[in-house]
Parts: sequence; C-alpha cells; structure tokens
Amino acid sequence: MHLISCQSKLIFQQGNIDVHLLEKFKALEINLGGSVCNSDYKAAMTEVLKFTQKLHIENWIVDARDSDRFPIRLDNWHLNFYGSELPKTNVRKIARIASYHFHYETNISLLITNLLKKTNPPYSFQYKADTNEALEWFMESNSSEKIRG
Repeated sequence: MHLISCQSKLIFQQGNIDVHLLEKFKALEINLGGSVCNSDYKAAMTEVLKFTQKLHIENWIVDARDSDRFPIRLDNWHLNFYGSELPKTNVRKIARIASYHFHYETNISLLITNLLKKTNPPYSFQYKADTNEALEWFMESNSSEKIRG
C-alpha cells in the first residue's frame, strides 16, 4: 500500500528542520536533516506544538534518517515539552524513523525510553521503518501499548 501518495504540504521550516502536514492522516511529519542544534530543535518543536494545537493534529512522524548527530540530553525543557505540554494536545501516536547513525540513534532511544518512563504520557511511541509504515500504524485503532519496536 502506498499511503504516502497523499499530498503533503510544507507548513514550517527552521534551519535543517521542515514540517509537512499530512491532512488526511491528521499528522505532521517533522524532518530532521543535516546538523540540528539544540536551540533550533527546541524553537522548531515549540512551533510544531502550536501547529499541532491549531490544526488538531493526532499523529507525528519524526523522520531522522537524514539527520547528523547532534548533542541532546534529557533536560527540564524536554520533560516539560513531552511530559506536560504535548499531552495537552490531541496527539495520540508518535512514530520515529531512525537516523542512519547507529550510536547516535542508540543514545536517542535511551533518552526517549527515559523520557517516557519519567512522564508516562497519554500518547504511544513506536519506531517505524518509513513513512508508509507510520501512516499504516496511524490508521490502526489505538492500542494500549506505549512502546513497541
């Protein structure tokens, strides 16, 4: 099934981060490309949150395939954003398409696991191989599982 054939619309861009609306799936696709510094990431995700609220978005795809390694650590901003602010929205599922940098993605996975354990958010998180797989998951009914690989 080729779900990605639905039209996406670029709605925001900051540095090496661009955000596309997949209206049919009530989804935003957040593409991390090249090198992304923490300040750009935080500023862009704050804007993504605003679009999420305004457009009543239920699903996020974080596509990190083309991203370079950038320093990231679990800090108060991340805990507040993913544990307090994002749960106030309609987001129910977040799919991550992993970076090709194995060691970097391993560190990100650890950070995500720790974040989910500390915040116990109402949304589910899963790694997916590509956008089509993420969209197929979005079309499934909500499962009770928070993390699956």
